[in-house]
Amino acid sequence: MFNKHSQLIATTVNFTKREIKTRYAESLFGSLWIVIYPLAFAVISVLVFSFVFRESIGNTPYFLFVFVGFNSWFWFSQTVVYSTRSLINNRDLIINNKFPTESIIFSIACARIIDYVINVIMIYILMIIFNQIINFNGFLLILLISVIQLIFQIGISLIASVVNVYFRDWQNIMDILLQLIFYATPIVYSLDIIPIQFRNIIQINPMTQFVLAYREALFQSNISTIRIILLTILSIVIFVLGYYIYKKSEHKFAELI
Repeated sequence: MFNKHSQLIATTVNFTKREIKTRYAESLFGSLWIVIYPLAFAVISVLVFSFVFRESIGNTPYFLFVFVGFNSWFWFSQTVVYSTRSLINNRDLIINNKFPTESIIFSIACARIIDYVINVIMIYILMIIFNQIINFNGFLLILLISVIQLIFQIGISLIASVVNVYFRDWQNIMDILLQLIFYATPIVYSLDIIPIQFRNIIQINPMTQFVLAYREALFQSNISTIRIILLTILSIVIFVLGYYIYKKSEHKFAELI
């Protein structure tokens, strides 16, 4: 058991290093895209949506409001998108080598943590620029929510990668689903503007709860206890279910991909 865990950790570390080194290897701006992309999205959102949604978010600067939501979304969507395709993209490794293949999924999740942390730092810089109150309690809450979201998106990634092995069109369907979920998540708008009859539908979306939790932690230094409990339970269930499905299917990967 110990040897299996050691191999999983070692393989995950090696794949994570590879992921980090190759991601922006041929890009002109390299790792700067980690910050450029969410900043560009926030700027575009301000230009396009701020005149419609600004009044609904209170005293929070709209640029910061959007950036916080998009950082959570960007971390989730990028992890899931790349994980969904990862087994197919690494077919030669899986066919010709014997190793815990879930380390491929874990490595993508780990590599994306770097992007996320850099953008969290950028959020705090923006809070200073916009004269927002920063306190230690809010920082601890951000850490807690981040861990819960990491568990959640790894579970989703494990399930999505398995489905894609059996049904190759799934990766394209997943792209469309993520676009739909994006618009069903209050990133560029406040939940308060949604008509009450549709608000419950938006709140069922787990990413809505994560985005709301981050904003509460940053701007109110407080968070709904019920929200944290439900997100924790959901994330653990999704992770356990995802890992179970993955391990039950793993022995078929070599012949299917």
